[in-house]
Amino acid sequence: MQYRMPRKFSLCSKKHFKQSQKEVSLRLSIKKIHYLKIKIQQQQLPQQWVSLFTAKNILKFCKITEDDKVSYCFTVHEDLSFYVTYCSNRIEVNGIEDEKIANIETIFDVINEVDKIHICPGNNDDKFIYLAENRKFLNIEGVPIASLQTIPTKTIRHHNCTIVKYPKSTNKTFTSHRFLIDTKKNQFLRAFFRKENRFVKKGIADMKLEKFDSYAETNSIAVDESTASDMIKIMNEHNAQISATYSENSFQKLFWDSQLKAVTTPKKSIRWHPSIIKWCIYLRNKSSSAYESVRKSGIYLPSQRTLRDYTHFYKSTSGFSYELDLQIIRESKVHSLSNFQKEVCLVADEMHIKEGLVYDKFTGDLIGYSNTGDINEHLLQLEKQVHTEQSADARQPLATSMLVLMVRGLFTDFSFPYASFPTSSLTGDQLVPIFYEAVLRLEKCGFRVACNTLDGNSVNRKFFKIVGNNSSKITYYTKNPCSIDRNIYFISDPPHLIKTTRNCLASSKRSMKFNDKAISWKFVKELYDISLKSEGLTCIHKLKYEHVNLTPFSKMRVDLAAEVLSSTVSNGMRTFLSDEAEETANFIEKFDKFFDMLNVSNYLSTYKSLKPFKAPYRWSADKRLQWLKDEFLAWIEEWEKQVTERKDIPAKERNKLILSKETLLGIKITAYSFNDLLKYLFTLPDVKSFLSEKLCQDPLEKHFGLHRQRGRTNENPTSAEFLKNQQALRVVSSIRLDGIINGNTRGNKEDTNVPTDGEPLPKRRKLVKSSSTDTPAATSPVSPEKTEIENVLQMIIESPESKLPSISVTMIIKAAKQLLLWSSNKVNEQKMKQFNQYLITFFKIWTTLTVTTQFVREETWKRFALFVSSSEYNTFWASVYSTVGITPCPAILSFEVTFRMFTAYWKKQTLARISATASTDSSSPSLSFDEQNALWYVGGYVIRRMRTKINKNSTAKEMDMLLPLLDELVEDHDEDNGDGEREDEEDNDMNKSWINCINRGGLVYCTNEFHTFLYSLEIQVKLCCNYGKNNVQSMAEMIGQKEELKEIWDKIFQENRDADAAAECRSQGKSFLLKEIIAIYITIRGFRHTSRIMEMYKKDEKKNLQKRKSLRSTLAASEE
Repeated sequence: MQYRMPRKFSLCSKKHFKQSQKEVSLRLSIKKIHYLKIKIQQQQLPQQWVSLFTAKNILKFCKITEDDKVSYCFTVHEDLSFYVTYCSNRIEVNGIEDEKIANIETIFDVINEVDKIHICPGNNDDKFIYLAENRKFLNIEGVPIASLQTIPTKTIRHHNCTIVKYPKSTNKTFTSHRFLIDTKKNQFLRAFFRKENRFVKKGIADMKLEKFDSYAETNSIAVDESTASDMIKIMNEHNAQISATYSENSFQKLFWDSQLKAVTTPKKSIRWHPSIIKWCIYLRNKSSSAYESVRKSGIYLPSQRTLRDYTHFYKSTSGFSYELDLQIIRESKVHSLSNFQKEVCLVADEMHIKEGLVYDKFTGDLIGYSNTGDINEHLLQLEKQVHTEQSADARQPLATSMLVLMVRGLFTDFSFPYASFPTSSLTGDQLVPIFYEAVLRLEKCGFRVACNTLDGNSVNRKFFKIVGNNSSKITYYTKNPCSIDRNIYFISDPPHLIKTTRNCLASSKRSMKFNDKAISWKFVKELYDISLKSEGLTCIHKLKYEHVNLTPFSKMRVDLAAEVLSSTVSNGMRTFLSDEAEETANFIEKFDKFFDMLNVSNYLSTYKSLKPFKAPYRWSADKRLQWLKDEFLAWIEEWEKQVTERKDIPAKERNKLILSKETLLGIKITAYSFNDLLKYLFTLPDVKSFLSEKLCQDPLEKHFGLHRQRGRTNENPTSAEFLKNQQALRVVSSIRLDGIINGNTRGNKEDTNVPTDGEPLPKRRKLVKSSSTDTPAATSPVSPEKTEIENVLQMIIESPESKLPSISVTMIIKAAKQLLLWSSNKVNEQKMKQFNQYLITFFKIWTTLTVTTQFVREETWKRFALFVSSSEYNTFWASVYSTVGITPCPAILSFEVTFRMFTAYWKKQTLARISATASTDSSSPSLSFDEQNALWYVGGYVIRRMRTKINKNSTAKEMDMLLPLLDELVEDHDEDNGDGEREDEEDNDMNKSWINCINRGGLVYCTNEFHTFLYSLEIQVKLCCNYGKNNVQSMAEMIGQKEELKEIWDKIFQENRDADAAAECRSQGKSFLLKEIIAIYITIRGFRHTSRIMEMYKKDEKKNLQKRKSLRSTLAASEE
C-alpha cells in the first residue's frame, strides 16, 4: 500500500518547488569564468568563506579566521582549473576527481572537503618559538630544516611537512619518547606496552581458537542416522536394567524416562513430567546460561520459554490476590495436614530497593509507587491534602523498600513468600490493615495463625501497641479476630535481638553496670589479646579480629554476635580475667542460654554441642521456661531496678547503665510470648515436639538473598523487578534449595530434594483472541436500599475468593447466603437494620476526627482492635447468628464483615472530605506548539500500530472492513487540484519543517482531520486519565463516551457515509477503531507520563538512579 503525505507537509508546494529549481541550477554547466562569477553571487557561501574576483579573471574563495587572517584559499583560473592553498602552501584535496570547475556544485564540494581537512598544527609550544626566530633548527650539515610560521597562528613547521594529515588527525603535537622527560617517557612506554600486551593476548586467544577448530574438524565424529538409531536401541536395551536399579518414584528413573521419551518423540509433542519441570526451574534459577549450556550439550530439557510459562503462570502484583491464595493452598497441601500442622507463623520484614517507575501497558498501572493498600493510600492522600493544600493528584512517593510477608509452618518445613508491598516510609498504623487482611486470608485458606515475627524497629513496636489488647505494660499478644479462643503472639526476631544486644555491649557510648561491676566490651578485647599471646592451642578459639573490631557491615552479621555472646567467651573470662569481669561473663552466659532456647533447629545439636538449652521442646512444663521466668526475666527486672534507684546521676546517664529500651522491650516481648505460645502449642492434639527456630526470620532473609542473587551485580532491584522475580522465586521455593548465604544470616545448608509427585503444575494460558463485541462481565453494584452488612455479604459471595478450595471458605459462603436469605424476608428487615446500625454507630464515633496526623490513624485503629477483641463484639455476633439460626458461629465471617464494613465506611468518609476540599478549577487545558507538533508524529505511529494489530489478530472479513477505514486516516501525497499546487497554501511552515526534520523514512502521515481528533483526545486525556488507578480499557471506555470526540470522529468518515452500502458494518468498524485507537494513545501517553515523573523526581531529589550502590555495597565500602 502506498502511504500518502498530508497536504500540510507536501513536498510539491510552491516553496519546495522553487527550492528544487535552485538545486537544478547548481548542476548547470559553466563554460566561462564570468558566468561563474554571476552564478556565485546568487549563492550563499558557507560560514567564514568569502569570494574575490581579481582583474586577471581569477576567482578566489578564502576562509577567514577569527582574527581576520586568511587560512585557506581556493583559486579558480580563467580556464576553470583550480587549486587549494593553506598559508601559501599548496595542498591536495581528497574526494575531488574533476580537474576543472564543471558547475556550481563542484565549488561547494571543494569547500566542503576543505572544511574536513585536518591540518598538522606543527609545534606551537612557546618554549621553542624563540629557537625558530633565532634559526637554531639545523640538521647535522648545518642546513635549516624548520622555520617559524605566523599565519594563521605561530607554530614551528618542518620544511618537508605535508601540512595535511591523512586519514585522520589527532590535533596533538608528537615528540619522540627519546626527547621526553622521565615521567612523560614512563607514561608513554607503559601505555605502549599495555597496547602491545593486548595485541599479544588477542593473538594467543585466536591461535588457541584456531587450534581447537582444527582439532575438532580432524577428530570429531559425525553421527549419522544409523548411529542415532543405535543410541536409541542401546537405551531401550538398558531400560529394564535402569528400572530394576532405581525405584519407580525415584528422580533418576524419571530423568531416564524423560530422556528416552524425548529421543523418540517429535520436539513439539514432548510433555514433560512435573518433577522434571521443577528440577529444570531450580537449575535455571541458579544460572540461566549454565542451564542453556546443559541443553546445548545434548541433554534434552525444556526450553527457557517453556519454563517461564510455569514460573509466571499469573501476573505477580503487589498486595494480596486470589491467585496468591490459590497458590499457597496448592503448595502447602493444607487440606492433607493435621490440625496442629496448620499452625503457622506470619513473618514480615523489609528489603531496600531502588527507586524506579515503570508503566504497564497491559493494565495501565504505574509500578514503583508506594502502595500499602487501598485504605492506607486514601488516608495518606487526605492527610497530605489537608497539610499541603495540594490537589488530590499530588505526586505519590516512590517506593524505597519492599515489605514482604512470609508464611512459615511451625511444625512443617513449609515457607512461602506471601504478599509484597512497596513502601517509602512505613508507619505502625499502616501495618494494621495489612496484618488483619493477611490473617483473614490465611484463616480462610485453612491455616491457623499462631504468631507474628517482626524485627525490633520503631514501626513494629508501634504496631504491637496498636493491636495489642492485654492490660500489662508489655504488649506481647493480640486476640485472633478469626477465632474465639486463640491468640496471636508477637515475636521480636531473635537473630535481630542478639545483634542489638552485642551492639549495646560494644557501644562506647554505654557504661553498663550491674551490682556495681562493669559490663564492658573491654573485657572481650582483653580476652582476645590473651588468645593472641598463646603460640600453641587455645581455649578461646572463637574470638577473631572480626569479632572485636566491628564495622558497619559486620554489625549486621548474626554469626559474629552469636560467637561473642557464647559460653566459650564467658568461661574464658572467668578463667583468664579478674573478678571485675564477673558480671560481663554472667551477662554473656545468660544471653547465650536465652538465644539457645530460641534457636533450636534440630534434634541432634544439643548432643553435638553438649548444650542442654538447645534440646527440642517436648512438653509445656519444660525447665527452661521456668529458668526464663524465674531467673532471666527476674535478673533483667533487678537490673532495671538498680538503674532506676540511681538518683545521683541524670536520667540520660542512667539509661547508659543498661541495655537500650528498644532491646529490653524486644527481649521481654519475645520471652513472654514464647512462654505462652509454647504452652498453647502443647495443648494441641498429637504435638510431640517443637523446634523454636521456626519463629525466626531466617527463611525471609534467605529469600531476600535470592532476590539479590538474581540481580547479579545489581543487588538492589526496583519495585517492578522485585515483583517480576517474586513469582518465579515462589515456584522455586517449592523445591528445597541449598542454603543461600547472601542474607544477614549464615543459614543451615539443606539437601536439594526434588519432589517426584505427578501433580500437574499450573501453567500460563495462551491469550485467547477476543472479539470486538466482547463485553466485560457485569458485577453487582452496591445497592443503596440494602444495609451495609447485606452489601458486604453480597460482595463476599461474589468475590473470587469464594471459589477457593477450602473448608473454611465453604462454611463462610454457606453462612453468608443464609444471612442474606434471612434478611430478604420483610419480617426480618427491621432486625437487620438494627444489627447494621449497631456497627455503624461505633464506626461514626471512631472516624469523627479528620485524618490530619498519624496519631489520629493510630487511635482509630486502636479502637477497632480493641472492639474486635472485646466480649461485646463476640456477644453481638453470637446474637446475630442465634437469631438467624446459624451454628456454629463462623468467627471468620464475623471479622470479615466487620473489617470490610469499617474500611469501606472510613474510605467513604475520606472520599467525601477529599472531594469537599478538591480544587474546583474546571478550565480546559491547552496544548503547546511542541505538543501539537508531536501529535503529527504520534498520529502516524498510531495508524501503523493499528494496522499491524489488525493484520495480526483479525480475520479476513474483519480486515476487509477495518483496513479501508484505517486508510482514510492516512493523507494522500498525490492528491492535488490539477495545476500542481496544493489547496492549503497558507499552512504553517514551521510544522512542515519540523515533520521533515524527524522523518528518517517510512513515516506515516495522518490527515488534518485525524490530527484534530488527536488534539481533542489529548485534551480529554489531561482532564480524565488517572494513570496508576485505572486500567487502559476502563480509561478508553470512559473517554470514548465523550460526545465531542464522537462528533469529530464521525466527521472524519462523513464523506463516504451515505455512499456506503454496508452502513451497519461500517458503523461497527468505526466504533471498534475508535476504542482501539484511544487505548493505543492512552498507552503511549502512559509511557510519556511515567518518564516525565521519573525525571521530575530525579531533579527534585537531585538523585542519579543509574548504577547506584546498594546498601550492602555502601557499608562494605565504608569498611575500607
